Amino acid sequence: MFFDVTRVGGLMTLRVAVSAVAYLAEAPDGCALRLIGGETIRVNEDPAEIERRMVETQLPAQAEFVGGAPIEPLSLQSGRIHHNSKGRRSR
Repeated sequence: MFFDVTRVGGLMTLRVAVSAVAYLAEAPDGCALRLIGGETIRVNEDPAEIERRMVETQLPAQAEFVGGAPIEPLSLQSGRIHHNSKGRRSR
């Protein structure tokens, strides 16, 4: 999953992987993205905007169902997907 930012002083868009971001720090002219490799990238967007973009890329695609049926929760167990509507482990 990726999101786009603009480097400080740059005119081009930079695409960043969500999994590459270690943390965000406020900067006078935007935000400092600290990457897991140790590099810091200064961008024009503020931390709140970066967080919003990161969350948007992580949200599952919403599908419209006939009749507006809700999406029921699933749990992963033993590498298979099991219906788990009561929030407890199935045996």
